[in-house]
Amino acid sequence: MLNRTMALWQQDRQNLPLTLQVIDQLFDSRDWAAVNDFFDQIPDDNRQQPEICAKWIDVLICQNQLNDATIQAKKLCQITDEHPLALHYFTLTHYLVGDLQALLILAKRPNLTPETVILLARAWYHQGQLTQAIDSLLPIQSAEAWGLLAMLYLDTDQLDLAIELATQALALQPNQVDALLAKASYSVVLQQMDNAKPVIDQLLLIQPHSGRALSILGQIQFFEFNTNAAINTFTQAVKFMPNHIGTWHLLAWSYFIQAQWQQATEAFESALLLDRNFAESHGGLAVMAATQGDHGKAEQLAKVALRLNPQSFAGLYARSLIAGQSGQQDKATLIVEGILAKSSHLSGLSYRQLVDSAVKTRQAKG
Repeated sequence: MLNRTMALWQQDRQNLPLTLQVIDQLFDSRDWAAVNDFFDQIPDDNRQQPEICAKWIDVLICQNQLNDATIQAKKLCQITDEHPLALHYFTLTHYLVGDLQALLILAKRPNLTPETVILLARAWYHQGQLTQAIDSLLPIQSAEAWGLLAMLYLDTDQLDLAIELATQALALQPNQVDALLAKASYSVVLQQMDNAKPVIDQLLLIQPHSGRALSILGQIQFFEFNTNAAINTFTQAVKFMPNHIGTWHLLAWSYFIQAQWQQATEAFESALLLDRNFAESHGGLAVMAATQGDHGKAEQLAKVALRLNPQSFAGLYARSLIAGQSGQQDKATLIVEGILAKSSHLSGLSYRQLVDSAVKTRQAKG
């Protein structure tokens, strides 16, 4: 098929649809040397066509030449900043290299394709602008939009909407990654670990290097008291998703349970480097200092954590450790009782209910 199409093209090199057909067939072969050679043969005037420029950007992305792809996307916008392809590839390349601020300038442009809007929504998601991400996706009727919406609803504690959108997306596209992540996360929130496991298995078959999927698997192992496995899984997760504070914390607490103080401290420090205003990172380090008997440092760090968030779990826990080690057992007990009575992030359960549920589940499994 390729040889025949190429022979036809050699007789009519100015034929744009035929040129695109050859490129698509070369793409299917994944023979990048042949792809590069073909692009060199395309007449200059056709090489300036947005459709051809876009295909060349695709080639560079597939070869992981992301900086070159970004440069070419900027050149395409210089040729035409009105063509939907130009705006889409500008968005895509800047998203892939992590330059989110640059691509968000397109947000107010009219006539963006749904694919471009979804990329902008992902950028807002990464920036923590969840409401803007949700609002931008609502008009789009596609499995990818619904899957991403499911994740956003999950992160804004709208659980019913999250599972509804995830189910809707998976009915249309059974391997939609965001929807699978939302479905697995939903089951973990409800402490339905047996429901989450097959979904995670499916996810890791599709994307074995998915940091989010590995983080959810680690949570399952953590809540089932399999901390050795959790440490291994969270360690893999942060390799693929090094900027996810929550996973660093889960890794730190897994090390803490194993009494591996140095490793736990390093994990909390890695989290703190990502956001110095996140209370739980300071609180976690306060716990580590208290555990190792450095009350002065522990108190200082706990004070920072509780100033940032007066309800900080780790900050309060550090205070209870300091009080207990200082002979103020009544005060320590009072703090712990207060912590256990607070609502956890899982299904509205208090921490006491969450601990009781986990213990009962472990006992039932022997």
